[in-house]
Amino acid sequence: MRNYYRIVIGLLLMMGGCSFTTDYFSESKQAQLDSKVEIYEQLVKEPVEVTAVLDSVYKETTLKIMGAPIKTYETKYFFYVNDQSYTGVYNPTEPPSVPVISIKYLASDPSVNSPDPERELNSLKAQKVSKSSLYIGLVLLGLGGGMVYINFTAIRKRKRAEEEETQRSIQEFNRSKGL
Repeated sequence: MRNYYRIVIGLLLMMGGCSFTTDYFSESKQAQLDSKVEIYEQLVKEPVEVTAVLDSVYKETTLKIMGAPIKTYETKYFFYVNDQSYTGVYNPTEPPSVPVISIKYLASDPSVNSPDPERELNSLKAQKVSKSSLYIGLVLLGLGGGMVYINFTAIRKRKRAEEEETQRSIQEFNRSKGL
């Protein structure tokens, strides 16, 4: 019965691997990244700077990487352009101490805004060339396929051994009866 559970786990790993692999080859995702890169390149070339007000509530998250705690912070900011409110998310390295920050936005579309558009552009370009999704998908496919194969083989061997034992028992019974 344990082998059947392992087969199910292997199939789930393979499904995850397929998801990661198809995500890497997805043309729609690449097109979406390309359009974001174009927008942020335009934002870096032609920024309009404004002062934004930080939300007084921020979220603190502690991550442990190799046992060392690393704190990250996240808060929202608000700014106005032509009497219309726009928002964004700010991730400072330490708790916000000043209630305002400088934001750059795209003049043609203020909803495209960032405190550090150069960093976001570099991050988008890194995502565009990253092959980590492909590698993770291939590893999961390999692990899942290996688990399924090994457990199917174990089940087949066990059933074959049971059939051979049954055949031997029948043959011995027949010999003992003189058949």
